[in-house]
Amino acid sequence: MKASPIAGGIEVSLDPEEAGFVRSLPDYLDGLGDDPADPAVKRLTPTIHPEDPDASAEFDRFIGPAMADERRDDRDLVATTIQPGTTRLTSEE
Repeated sequence: MKASPIAGGIEVSLDPEEAGFVRSLPDYLDGLGDDPADPAVKRLTPTIHPEDPDASAEFDRFIGPAMADERRDDRDLVATTIQPGTTRLTSEE
């Protein structure tokens, strides 16, 4: 793998094996965080207001679904964007 900064983003060069591994990560990560008993959930969704459980619950209720959607979109972007050879990613990606 080789990564180089370019204007407005980064250029990544991957051989087919590396690209295949990176593209497999979204499938692996897809269910991560779905089980509330999973310790990864605490790392992915930390308590925002540890001193105020009600405020944390309200934050989770309003923001939690949007954060989960963004994580899903990011996983999909990796799966569809990363290819063997050279891939250019913008700062938005």
